[in-house]
Amino acid sequence: MKQKQINTGVAEILLVELPEGKVSPTVATNIINDGCYTLITENKHGVKTFHKLPEGNWSILSHADEVTEGVAKGIVRMPNDNGDFFDYVYDPDDSYSQIESALESLDSLYEANDVYWENPYRDPGLMPSAELDAYRKAQQNVWDKSRTVILIKQI
Repeated sequence: MKQKQINTGVAEILLVELPEGKVSPTVATNIINDGCYTLITENKHGVKTFHKLPEGNWSILSHADEVTEGVAKGIVRMPNDNGDFFDYVYDPDDSYSQIESALESLDSLYEANDVYWENPYRDPGLMPSAELDAYRKAQQNVWDKSRTVILIKQI
């Protein structure tokens, strides 16, 4: 199960790619383990699995494939008062690198943190090459958007 903790400048989020076949994620405090937060998933037969989360008070914000503009607005930066959002990939001091949509800003946050929903490189086939190396390296950072849950750290 992949996990990636990201500080957006506004919030601390945690991306969690659920194992295949797991549904109904919930977050619970594990009293036995000094109050640690745990992500609980179930399979279709109701068998529960417990996944340890990083330290902090986490709650589920959204599934990655269901994020709305309103949800994204709450977790990405607005660098100025003109209504544009922060572009996490490019120079934040460059006024030309602002983004008009919170969802696009969130996509730039994913890219800046090497989280891809699909490989940005074309599959070059099996011949050893620099392109194949780049493709394989990027493939390790490809997440399944339909199985990824976004959690937010409560302060």
